[in-house]
Amino acid sequence: MSRPVAAPTVVLLLLAALSGCAGDPPDAAPASGKEVEVNGYGTELREGELVFAAEYTIRNPGPAPVEYRIRFTFDGPDFSDSKWVTRTVRAGGSAVGDVATPWPKHHASREVTVAQVLENPL
Repeated sequence: MSRPVAAPTVVLLLLAALSGCAGDPPDAAPASGKEVEVNGYGTELREGELVFAAEYTIRNPGPAPVEYRIRFTFDGPDFSDSKWVTRTVRAGGSAVGDVATPWPKHHASREVTVAQVLENPL
């Protein structure tokens, strides 16, 4: 008597489909990570509030415009946060920008890293 083998296959397909559900756009693909560089970071006052800010550069080496979705993480001794930035960069071009997060209680800043880069060719 043979048993159907569809159930394990369905489970595997469902797990594969769910693995991209952490807020990633469905049509975006992970980038190599070399496209985004943090140029500098630190705490600063903006409109009377202390923020942890970072300047970054995105480079698009490809032959077509790309929409980049980048997750930056801000880490301090007692505080951590992450922010998403979406930027479109023309073919062969670059873009410079900054990203910031509120930094309560005047914690000392430690590091800003590029945690994830997704790209969506346009």
